[in-house]
Amino acid sequence: MPRFSRFALALAAAVATTMMVPIVAQALPTTELLGKHGPVVPLKNAAMLTQSKWGYRYYAGQQDSRLTVRMVDRKLLYVDAGTKELRKIPKTCERKSVKRGVAALCKVPARWHGGKAMFLEIWPRLGDDFVDTSALPARFRSWVLADAGRDVVRTGAGNDFVNGAQDADRVSGGSGNDWLRTGLGNDEIYGGAGNDKLVGVDGSDRIHAGAGSDFVGCGNGRDRAMVDRADRSWKCESVARY
Repeated sequence: MPRFSRFALALAAAVATTMMVPIVAQALPTTELLGKHGPVVPLKNAAMLTQSKWGYRYYAGQQDSRLTVRMVDRKLLYVDAGTKELRKIPKTCERKSVKRGVAALCKVPARWHGGKAMFLEIWPRLGDDFVDTSALPARFRSWVLADAGRDVVRTGAGNDFVNGAQDADRVSGGSGNDWLRTGLGNDEIYGGAGNDKLVGVDGSDRIHAGAGSDFVGCGNGRDRAMVDRADRSWKCESVARY
């Protein structure tokens, strides 16, 4: 079994063990979150953009990031209006001047030509972060690992993954088959179109399944789910069907 598949299964098992929610794993890439990967890099008011074998990875620090990623002339344009310094970019990217914050325009390397799925990993750390990849086509799969802070995440047409972690977050999926998971706090999750897996953990969450055949797992707290006849719900105190 490929390494990324083993990781996806392990991650799904960990979530299911914590919440007792039967989640089907999606294939996600292995990253430096696993194993030894060197010292922690301080990124106060700064960010870094690197290239991995899965695609691009964007790290942000303790600030309130305001990141959007979209296509411009067949390239990926990263603009973070909440960050003062972009410390590092790969050779496939070039810095761009913007009125506020930092920006980089990145080529899509040849290995992802022809419609092959490319992962865009985004790791904001502390702060009330905003991440928007909603304009991206389905060939790009966003993987957003949020941290502490009241975060807002909007994903695009790909099969995306979001982990909201701590505090009250608002997560919206696009038209892909997404796995959207929040954490501590009173969160809001919007599935959009596609066959999604939507998981709340603690707090009084609001989960809107949207179109598609979705699974909604509510977890602890007094939760409210809005689903249609094609959806399944688990451990939701209030379920409204439309």
